[in-house]
Amino acid sequence: MALSADEATLAQCTCELVPLGTLCARIGGIHAVEGAPSGTRMVVVVTEARVDGERLKAGLKGPASADWGFLGADGTLQLDVRAALETDDGALILATFTGRADLSDAAAPGPVYAVPTFATGDRRYAWLTTTPFVMKGIVDLHRGMTYRIYELR
Repeated sequence: MALSADEATLAQCTCELVPLGTLCARIGGIHAVEGAPSGTRMVVVVTEARVDGERLKAGLKGPASADWGFLGADGTLQLDVRAALETDDGALILATFTGRADLSDAAAPGPVYAVPTFATGDRRYAWLTTTPFVMKGIVDLHRGMTYRIYELR
């Protein structure tokens, strides 16, 4: 007997993308460790970042934000980003996101797809810790990054 889903079940599996805001970041430098077994380890230092949306407005907090990604031989960058954010009203939020970027053509990098997660102890932003998000962006290793962040519903 083959497995299949009924229409009522499938109707519950649809997703809606609700805009959370934009994330813009500036890169301060890139440190590359080439020749590692899994590819080139890149530490992309983030010196400035800003999230702007209706429900979340925040900037970078402190100097310890970076992407600790791996660049594969095919030009795919596997993201491992960690950042501390401070909202305009004083809440601290830790942001982590993983994803992939196509950097195979340095002259025209492809899109970046990532899944951010947030951690905070501030009750005003507790919804961030239980809500699923996705983001799509563009990376220019010389200028910075721009993303649109969406809540999944």
